[in-house]
Amino acid sequence: MKIIFICTSNVCRSVIAEKLLKEKLKENLEETQIEIYSAGIFAQDGDGPMLNVVEAMKELRNKCKRA
Repeated sequence: MKIIFICTSNVCRSVIAEKLLKEKLKENLEETQIEIYSAGIFAQDGDGPMLNVVEAMKELRNKCKRA
């Protein structure tokens, strides 16, 4: 099964959705053979996530580890 999250430019919402689902399914991802991607309808090759998105995801990961 393949899951793709799509937004406008693939630098914020879809990237977050992809990472959150991968994190949630991390233990079972290989067993279930689910492929998870993100994309943007106006994305340009080489564009990465916005820096504030990267920081927010790091902060969320740290909070989850402490909980």
